[in-house]
Amino acid sequence: MKNTITYDSQNHHRKSTRLQGYDYAGGGLYFVTICASRNAGNIFADEYVKHMISKIWEHVVPVGAGLVSAQSSGLVSAQKEEGGHKARPYVVMPDHFHGLIKIKKGDKSLGDYICEFKSRVACEYIAGVKKGLLPKFNGKIWHRNYYNRAYCLM
Repeated sequence: MKNTITYDSQNHHRKSTRLQGYDYAGGGLYFVTICASRNAGNIFADEYVKHMISKIWEHVVPVGAGLVSAQSSGLVSAQKEEGGHKARPYVVMPDHFHGLIKIKKGDKSLGDYICEFKSRVACEYIAGVKKGLLPKFNGKIWHRNYYNRAYCLM
């Protein structure tokens, strides 16, 4: 016999971490924190994994997104010169990731960038496990959500 759980809005609800009424596709500067799944532990602690995540962030986030320097933002980052712009400030921690992203109005939404980033990291990590380069992990790599702080651009 199958256990079925009926939906009860009083007991089954998730609090959104998004600003209510804010247009995340309308452009802006965002500080994001993306956490690894609780079961993944310190999955990003290995230098190979940090490098992999850095390369993916640099590929996914547009070059113009790093116009705010890491020093002025207070972030330690892996900055490089690319196309005359400073690369996107970020830091990879053992169990989470921080990054700054500046999105132009009319570009993809913040959620689109985060989804692409998380998906590419998961695919690359799984490929590394299959090649024997990375240890297996329990469950999922990423926590289901992400956190952000939006900053007004003048």
